[in-house]
Amino acid sequence: MNDKVKLFVLAGIFFLAITGFYFLLMRNAGQTDSSQIEKASVSQGGKTVKKQKLVKMQTCMKFI
Repeated sequence: MNDKVKLFVLAGIFFLAITGFYFLLMRNAGQTDSSQIEKASVSQGGKTVKKQKLVKMQTCMKFI
């Protein structure tokens, strides 16, 4: 293969790896936020059901 083609393919693979890693981190960050909210509501003796629905709605709104 031509050197320019190899460089272009390598840059594409590198870009896909970085974007995939970024989306994995963002997905895990969303799960951490919801678990922290659940722990806080449990420690306060609060209503976890309403908070879980709110967290799910906020998570869905992030992707819209």
